[in-house]
Amino acid sequence: WKMLVVEDLDMVRIRLVVAEPTTEVVLGLYDVYGKKLEETRKPAGAQLAARLEIHRRLNAGTFYLRVRAEKGPKTTYSLRTDIGAFGEEEYVGDDKALPE
Repeated sequence: WKMLVVEDLDMVRIRLVVAEPTTEVVLGLYDVYGKKLEETRKPAGAQLAARLEIHRRLNAGTFYLRVRAEKGPKTTYSLRTDIGAFGEEEYVGDDKALPE
């Protein structure tokens, strides 16, 4: 889980790049109460370094990102968020291996 703080109503782009093509990965966006707002997945067998993206307008507040592997071997990934129309960047840094 990674925390994301949005200070004003704004557009948010969340990008996840997964290195291992045989790992099935799910990226989810949740509100402060744990309610799932959106989810996207990379199925096993997708291209190498497949990118998952969530684009959404969010109100000011605290949100949580969840990255999880559902099937396949451990993999590395890169997770990044862009906030605002001009791509002001706020990083949610994590280059850890996903659990099996």
